Amino acid sequence: TLFKADSPTGQISGSLANGSITTSNLEGQMQGSPFRDIIRALERGEAYVNVHTEKNPNGEIRGQISTVK
Repeated sequence: TLFKADSPTGQISGSLANGSITTSNLEGQMQGSPFRDIIRALERGEAYVNVHTEKNPNGEIRGQISTVK
């Protein structure tokens, strides 16, 4: 987990969050890892986005993150 929202409710129009990810944000398998490990995971296609909502708390939208060549 790299980011957790403040549990917004209702419809969102625009950005949900804005900022930077640092190693202090890391949780789960990546907790305590150097930032280069995140970059490697991204390059290997091992990273994804999973959006959780009140209606679908296990995940409403999920998609792999890939590099653009």
